[in-house]
This record gives sequence, structure tokens and C-alpha cells, in this order.
Amino acid sequence: MYNVFYPPKARSPITELSAQLEVDGNTIEVINGDALPDAPNKVTLGGGEDSETVYYGSKDGGTLTDLIRGFDPPNSEKMWPEGTKAARVLTAQDIAALQEAHDAHLANNDDPHEYEDVSNEADYDGVKYKLVVEEGVPYLEVTES
Repeated sequence: MYNVFYPPKARSPITELSAQLEVDGNTIEVINGDALPDAPNKVTLGGGEDSETVYYGSKDGGTLTDLIRGFDPPNSEKMWPEGTKAARVLTAQDIAALQEAHDAHLANNDDPHEYEDVSNEADYDGVKYKLVVEEGVPYLEVTES
């Protein structure tokens, strides 16, 4: 579960807790549930050195449940007051999953710099992205917004 790619949310909109979250709390209530991606995913509470990223397995409107507290960094769970900022932001876990996927790619290829020309499209929050690899160089194109 830690080395999984969780879908991002374009522009990382910020919402706030609509109720206090206790250290052992198992439900997160936010003001604007649309600011967070559908489950399963994760939300970061607070910011900077004073933050906790929480995995949520279920989402119903502004209610997040099936939580794993202290998901990133481990053992960071604490009480968060009503009004605490909450958003889906880039985390150390995202980077670690990307690094692991990259390392696996390198380990499973005779020539890790040899890519076939490919094209894949994805839609995140109504913005269409296209992964293009041409002559071994990968890049993202925005095809529609």
C-alpha cells in the first residue's frame, strides 16, 4: 500500500477540517469533499514539519473513513483542530513509489535507456494529459483543459 501511486488532484485545492480529529480518530470530516480525490487516496493535514498524511479507503462527500493514520511520515498522528488545512499534495510517499517503479524498470531492462515510442492518455479533474515518448524521451502534453 505504501508503494502505490495514488491519483493526484489538479492544483491541489485546499479544504479544512469541519470537526476536530482526535489522535485515535477514525473519521475525517472536511468542509469541501470535492477538493479531495476519490478513495482510495490520501490527504495531508497541516503543513510543513507540522503535518500528517492520512490514507483513506472510503469517501462519502466530505467524510473520509477506513483511515490509516500516520501514513506519511509514519507515527505522525496527532490531534488536529477544526479548521486545520487539508489537501492532496505531493508527499514523500509519492516520490518513494516513483523511485521504486523507476528502480524496478531499471532492474527489468537490458538497456534502461531504450524506450519504444508510446502514447498514453489520462484525464485528471477534467484536464486531459498525454504521456508521449519519442526517440526515448518521455514528456507530458496537455491535450484539453
